[in-house]
Amino acid sequence: MNSLTLNIYGKVKGKKKVVKTYKTETLDISFGIVEDMMEILEKVQSDSDENAILEVIMKNLKNVKPLLLDVFDGLTEEELKTASTKEVVQVIVNVIAFAIKEIGGLAGSAAKNQLGIGET
Repeated sequence: MNSLTLNIYGKVKGKKKVVKTYKTETLDISFGIVEDMMEILEKVQSDSDENAILEVIMKNLKNVKPLLLDVFDGLTEEELKTASTKEVVQVIVNVIAFAIKEIGGLAGSAAKNQLGIGET
């Protein structure tokens, strides 16, 4: 997984500037949050553009906040209010892609272990 980054914005001398950046190199999210993301993903068509994805995410904001707070250690709800919506959407898309890949990898490993494949 590439690192995930979320900028927090604030006013500095009257101009909107990045005042803090959260970055994570690893991703270990709870299963409940993965379930929430899968529910969101089910509502997005495979050919959806970024605006359609944004609309689904905004309608499911109650599920997005806990995800972001879980992914970025130390992030507060107050800081999240100043994050760029476009950046939040990009993080969510990346987390969903990661979750799908991880679940697929875990399922494949479990099946191989069950079948005894790969043992020497």
